[in-house]
Amino acid sequence: MQASRLSTQINEVIHFMQTIEERYLAAKRALFDKVYSSLNEKQREAVFTVNDPLLVLAGAGSGKTTVLVRRIAFLIRYGNAYFSSYVPYGTDEARVKELEAAVSLSNAEIEKGILPEFSNNACPPYRVLAITFTNKAANEIKERLAKMFPEDSATATDIWTGTFHSVCVRILRQHCEKMGYRQGFTIYDADDSKKTVLQAMQRCNIDEKLLPVKGVVNSISRAKDRLLSPDAYAMEAGSDYRQKQIARVCRTNKASTAEVAQIALSRRGLHRNLARTGDTRHVDPSRCGRKRQLAARHVLHLDLARACFEGDLLCG
Repeated sequence: MQASRLSTQINEVIHFMQTIEERYLAAKRALFDKVYSSLNEKQREAVFTVNDPLLVLAGAGSGKTTVLVRRIAFLIRYGNAYFSSYVPYGTDEARVKELEAAVSLSNAEIEKGILPEFSNNACPPYRVLAITFTNKAANEIKERLAKMFPEDSATATDIWTGTFHSVCVRILRQHCEKMGYRQGFTIYDADDSKKTVLQAMQRCNIDEKLLPVKGVVNSISRAKDRLLSPDAYAMEAGSDYRQKQIARVCRTNKASTAEVAQIALSRRGLHRNLARTGDTRHVDPSRCGRKRQLAARHVLHLDLARACFEGDLLCG
């Protein structure tokens, strides 16, 4: 009889604690929902979701940029606060009632005085990478982020924001010595590449009529996409006459043609090596330089309204 009564009391305590936890989590999420009430349900879901891959598809003028800017700010301020099931030890009925009553406060009061305590695994700003397609769009993102952090301008500055090419050039400029390049290297454009390949063909006595320079450039480009070095390309050519001639071109002028073929290759190769780790904690900081690790924790593809969270994976 006493054992039965004790069991009943234990079950009542467990039920009470579960109820406290459920009410705490519900009150927390209600506060976030109120502060972000200017967004619709799907927009809030995009902002709050941080621990799984996420694809957002939206048309022009639908507010996707606003959503993604606010998502960046949410990652930095609160991390996985919304969906986290963490309940602080010692949370009691009184504290839960305070949170439930706080929903009547203004958004500013909630955001400043209550929401910070819910922060869970927040992301440092220097580990956020936001990529867009145009400089104009990148500048707009930077301006909006600066407005999101008026209290600390350094936070917005630390976020890696720019076009794909500008971000990659920034990485190359900072860490080129890790790939065997000197400061002040030149990245060739399409015309420079064509001229350099043509010069290499002339040194090899290859007639442009028999082997059009455009075809050679395209073959080198495909080799870059496959991350093939000039030596690897030559080995793969085998007995194919055309491919062997292209391999000769690649090897003729390492100071020029190699630069055309290798700048993008080294950039992508470095990215891939870091991506293989799957977690920046496994990347040697001495290879990355300072705190700005090359494997960005969060990747947001802005112009396509594509927001991805893949742990500590670098998407390059």
